Amino acid sequence: MNSVSKLFLLKHIGLLLVVFSIAIGLLQIVVSENPSNTCLSNNNVIFYAYGESTCPHCRNLHDFFDTTFKHNYIFCYIDKYSECYRNLGKSILDIAKLPGAQSVQSVLGYVPQTYILKNNTYLLGIVIGEVKDEAFWLNLACREPSSEIPVYQGMSQVGVIEANTTLQGEIVQKILSYIPPAETTGIPSELVLGIIVIAVLTMSIGGYLAYTHISSKKTSKYIKRSGGRESKSNKKKK
Repeated sequence: MNSVSKLFLLKHIGLLLVVFSIAIGLLQIVVSENPSNTCLSNNNVIFYAYGESTCPHCRNLHDFFDTTFKHNYIFCYIDKYSECYRNLGKSILDIAKLPGAQSVQSVLGYVPQTYILKNNTYLLGIVIGEVKDEAFWLNLACREPSSEIPVYQGMSQVGVIEANTTLQGEIVQKILSYIPPAETTGIPSELVLGIIVIAVLTMSIGGYLAYTHISSKKTSKYIKRSGGRESKSNKKKK
């Protein structure tokens, strides 16, 4: 192999390595899930939200949870499933009996309404309305269980209700007594991204091989022609 061919080969091996590095980086993004957060890593915290399918704020919150906390949320549509409607009503009645509930009763009739549950036992907080701030939800998910449960309207705290572990457990079990069927929303975004990565990688390798094949032919022809001219000139000198 002459020096030109070696240089050509090394150049394109380097290009191929760059393509592989980019592809591996993208694949790592695909297979990774939520950023490793100890509060969510074991799926021990669930954002259980009630809403209506015709409510824009509910749909926005659903999409936010599906993108940001894909494995840590449940969305229960009260206009689709009678169990969701019934359980939300029970939860509101139970909360209305707790100390501190008077300050939050005016917001408990609205959706979306999200309950932050931990270990199927503790109620870490209640959020009324659409909030699409990841840090806000993570802060709630990372709270230590307490008898004081904050209630938010949007990102503003409007009150605190009080409940011991036993009462919290009863409320949480009522909420979790019904899990709505998983929605089919087409091809998962992770799968789409994976397909794109594989397609880009395949095209890059194919393009590299085709370019290498064509360029090597041109290089060989050039070397042969150059060699032929040299030999003729040498003959004339002789």
